Amino acid sequence: MKGTLLHRDFHSPALGERRGYVVYLPAGHVSGRRFPTLYLLHGALDWERTWVEKGDLCDAVERSGHELIVVMPAENGALLRGDTRVADYLARDLVGHVDFEYPTLADRRHRALDGLSTGGFTSLVVGAWRPNVFASIGSMSGSHDARSFEAVRACAGDMRDQRYLVSYGHGEPNVDTVRALHQVLGEQGIECALADAPGGHDWPLWRAILPAHLAFHGESFAR
Repeated sequence: MKGTLLHRDFHSPALGERRGYVVYLPAGHVSGRRFPTLYLLHGALDWERTWVEKGDLCDAVERSGHELIVVMPAENGALLRGDTRVADYLARDLVGHVDFEYPTLADRRHRALDGLSTGGFTSLVVGAWRPNVFASIGSMSGSHDARSFEAVRACAGDMRDQRYLVSYGHGEPNVDTVRALHQVLGEQGIECALADAPGGHDWPLWRAILPAHLAFHGESFAR
């Protein structure tokens, strides 16, 4: 059976405005059961429907065999540009709204945060800053800079209860940065996997690597 896709919006007190999001609900969402949630961020030039339109999100989730809710919010790289309100927008406002509106398993062990490019930077930094909210963190082709490393070193003590997956394409310009970030996570005693695939900084790569990220988060939820 196929899941259900909804396009909604809500008011974020942290940002003082309404923001759109797309939510994928598994086929069993009307059964009274509750499900883990993956918050999946897009890149700076995309919008909340892009994971569906270009990333084949629904097919990938249904092929994965994991029953989960996927929330795809609007976030166009504002944290990368220095707007730290994004952390409260995602980890407090959006999570609170989703837990109220949908049949989630409303605890950190059943929440994951992931994203690509600027969304990969945001997922890692917000994951580090809010370890009480998200237990499983992914970053695809993350636009990482010194702030990513600073967040890991500053928050490492609390991050050791989380799991991380960072990934990249062989033809991307930030390969060395992603590998260095993986190394620093490990040096800080944080569980972190590294994944790679042929391709550059574009949707063929992210479509190809999404199943590995879904499998990683599914394993986290099952622990």
